[in-house]
Amino acid sequence: ATPGAGGWASARMAPSSPMPADPRQRAEFRAGTGEASPQTEHLDRRMQTLEQHLEVLQAQTDALQSQLQKEASRSAALTRALKQSHADLRSAQLTSAEVMQAFLQYVAPQGLSEAESRIDTTILSEPTASPRSSSGAADRLAA
Repeated sequence: ATPGAGGWASARMAPSSPMPADPRQRAEFRAGTGEASPQTEHLDRRMQTLEQHLEVLQAQTDALQSQLQKEASRSAALTRALKQSHADLRSAQLTSAEVMQAFLQYVAPQGLSEAESRIDTTILSEPTASPRSSSGAADRLAA
């Protein structure tokens, strides 16, 4: 069949015979209409290669999407941990500031040596505690 003899060119223009999407069905369709030619076979192979490439790209895209979701989840968890750590640090800084303020208020009216001995006994009598509970020491220093 040649383009000028009413072969594959006329079959391509006929809207009443739609071309199947599956490459094997296209080959059978063309074989039945006398349309099979080296050009169409090459196009079928090229189409099949492109479809396979598209499937590979889709699989890679799916894998990357999954990895992105995992990374987003990990990032959210790290952000929450960082915020909590920042809040804990801020609380510890405020507690340290309270202790320093109480120390300075205590040292100002008294001599340094008396304040040092009072602090030593206060610190030694304190049970080991978290930074948040050390404000009790500041209260006792101020007393």
